[in-house]
Amino acid sequence: MIPDQNAAISAPPKKSGRGCWFYGCTTVAVIAVLLVVGGIYGANRAYKWARSFTSAEPAVFPQPSITGQDLDVLKQRCGRFAIALEEGTASGPLVLTGEEINALVAASSQTNFAGGLHVSIDNGNLVGQISLPIGEIFPIFSGRYLNATAKINASIENGLPIVTMDEVSANGKPLPGFLSEAFREENLVKGVYEDAEAMARIRRIDSLRVDGNRLIVSPAIGD
Repeated sequence: MIPDQNAAISAPPKKSGRGCWFYGCTTVAVIAVLLVVGGIYGANRAYKWARSFTSAEPAVFPQPSITGQDLDVLKQRCGRFAIALEEGTASGPLVLTGEEINALVAASSQTNFAGGLHVSIDNGNLVGQISLPIGEIFPIFSGRYLNATAKINASIENGLPIVTMDEVSANGKPLPGFLSEAFREENLVKGVYEDAEAMARIRRIDSLRVDGNRLIVSPAIGD
């Protein structure tokens, strides 16, 4: 998903917690399911199995190269699109590269994990990477990091946002087949359906697609 363009220009109060579906859903689901399933074979084996999907070191991602005046210009472009979308006057799409998305995420006041999340777009694929100190969620993994990668499938269908993950791996290891299948079927942003204000904005978007190395957000013209 793209970050909230309004957040990039209006600086609302910080939210508690990680504030990101990729963190909230991926980290907890991956580790919790591994522990539960491994628990069938005994607590010690479950711990060792789940631990094998974590690392003693965090993954290091490149810092966005878009800073200073260039970042201000990017925020203004996204802000203009957000305003036009609200007013129903948007006539063209918002086009973002992976580097631009990373710059917006790092600058967003709604996120406090800058440097622990990285997005790349290549050959029509949107890929997300995270690095999280998993001990903050599961103390038994103190000093360990969940370094995970997933292909992100994001779209707007019948006015509803749908985000699923495919090809999920942690610590360089593909997740077990049954767990990968669950991520392919689970819409990670379905919780937003209960947010009337957010859904009103989303319904002004006609499509969300990846083309080459760009994410293209097209407005629903005439609505």
